[in-house]
Amino acid sequence: MTRTICPLDFVFWIIYSADFISAESSQKLSHLVTAQVGGSALLQCSVFQSPSSEGFWLKQLHGKAPQYILKAPPNSERATFYNDFKDGRYLMEKTRDVFNLEIKRLKPTDMGTYYCGKIRHNHIEFGEGIELCVNGSISKESLPIFKVTEEGRIVTLSCIINQDIYGEEFRVLWFRQSLGESSQKITTISGNGTMKRDCGSTECIVKSSLNYLAAGKYYCGVVMCGRVFISNETNWNFTGNYNKKCILNELIWRR
Repeated sequence: MTRTICPLDFVFWIIYSADFISAESSQKLSHLVTAQVGGSALLQCSVFQSPSSEGFWLKQLHGKAPQYILKAPPNSERATFYNDFKDGRYLMEKTRDVFNLEIKRLKPTDMGTYYCGKIRHNHIEFGEGIELCVNGSISKESLPIFKVTEEGRIVTLSCIINQDIYGEEFRVLWFRQSLGESSQKITTISGNGTMKRDCGSTECIVKSSLNYLAAGKYYCGVVMCGRVFISNETNWNFTGNYNKKCILNELIWRR
């Protein structure tokens, strides 16, 4: 499929908030591990595991509490796995010098930030966070769906996202494409207060409300694994002649 990317001036005002887990160790930034859907990923722990310490792995999604994946008691190469992490896809490798987590048959829902650590004499030490990105084939039909609804004086922007494709570890941006200018421009826009996210078993719906929406073409974008996946376009109170057709399927964003 041929993709046409229009000449656009992008103004991204993106503020990324980092989620930190408090510990008695120094604060460390996460690093990125990228793998393919259906493949495997090896997450290496940066915390040295002494024989008398209890090791653990956690997973954290943006804005949510950490989840225990496993605990490994002292002087043992076996682990206790918890909740959804008992499905046989999660494997622990523990030796004197190694405490790694391997995830097999990767799914988009495996995306998140992973932390290892140890507990010894009531002292908890965390390793650096490892951000796992799971890339798959995203077709045009799998892109997010954007809708605009109006009730009274309130305009609501909605972005419908397939959880089987994007998982839950993503951010949503709203875009407006200005028309009738010598150079087209896409800018981010903000809603009133925080975005509302409602996730079911198959899809997430992210909504934001505004008191006023200027004329133009609107999109939502899903920020995931260093990319921004752009939805369908929606015209809002648009009048005039505009014949150029743009298909915005995928805009690449680099950290």
